[in-house]
Amino acid sequence: MRKVNVTLHEGRNHLLVKISEWMGAHGFSARFATMDGQPVEGLTYDPVPATITYIGTWLVNGVYENSNRSTRLSTDYLGGETYVKPSEHDPAPDGTWELGIGGYPFDIGALFNHGDWVFSDTIQEVDPPVLFYNLFSCGPGRFTDKNYLAGSYIFHTTYGLITIASSKSGSMLYFKDFTEPLGEGKSIGEAFYLWFKKQAPYQEWEKEWYYGMVICGDPTLRLIHGSTNTPSIKIVKPSNSIYLFDSVLLPFYRPVVIGDITVEAMVTNPGMGIVNVTFMIDGEIKSVDDTPPYNYLLDDRHIGKCRIDVVAVDKLGNKAVGSTEVAVLNLNII
Repeated sequence: MRKVNVTLHEGRNHLLVKISEWMGAHGFSARFATMDGQPVEGLTYDPVPATITYIGTWLVNGVYENSNRSTRLSTDYLGGETYVKPSEHDPAPDGTWELGIGGYPFDIGALFNHGDWVFSDTIQEVDPPVLFYNLFSCGPGRFTDKNYLAGSYIFHTTYGLITIASSKSGSMLYFKDFTEPLGEGKSIGEAFYLWFKKQAPYQEWEKEWYYGMVICGDPTLRLIHGSTNTPSIKIVKPSNSIYLFDSVLLPFYRPVVIGDITVEAMVTNPGMGIVNVTFMIDGEIKSVDDTPPYNYLLDDRHIGKCRIDVVAVDKLGNKAVGSTEVAVLNLNII
């Protein structure tokens, strides 16, 4: 919540207020008050703003023990607290009053069911050995603020190189659209661009949520995988089952195929990205697929055993091989 000083002159005043909210049902939630927080007499709103109930700011303090188990929590057994209107960090019977943000009614259990707050000062003190952060919170990329969080990860730590953050309300959603090109060897800037492009066309809430996302740092940075991070590949179809015309008929101790079968391969740990996957039957190359999902339709006439090999090659030249033996009965007469 932000307070803005407004001077009302004698006569009629016209004031246009545009407030962007996080996916709320309230088009705008501005309220006018006197300097001491009291309502302004004679002031009306058009349209009349709805009561805000989806979020609230509270003050919490405790824990206190109540020896009388029959006393309900609604009973004032501490002595006059229901008439006290404290401010954050004011003295309390147990330490000071602390800020709590939640819905209405306030769920005090949910408030304490998470970790502590993280401030920019905390990051500088802990100095975590992390190079890249994608900050899922509102406002850490507001680089016009002193000591903004996204900058603290980079400029005031030993390891931080780049952050993605929102300079206002919002953050990244649908992370797969970002991490997938990143895992394929794209730079952080390229992956961010592809993520942003894939979210289009933008609805109003998406504009309010995504506009203002920024990259702090060098967008040409990319993930570097060492030579030990070679890809792996596995034939996931056919598996240990009996297949009838490309569908599982029943589980079996080995792959048995009747009719055509779509051979499917799954690549894990793609490193800088996979160049292609080659499908071989009994040592003969049948197909080269350069786009996931990797598959090949085995529809040749065949009776008996055959060996299926798949070979994945990544952008660094690393190879991975997966194999299986299959019993095939395909007369290829349909």
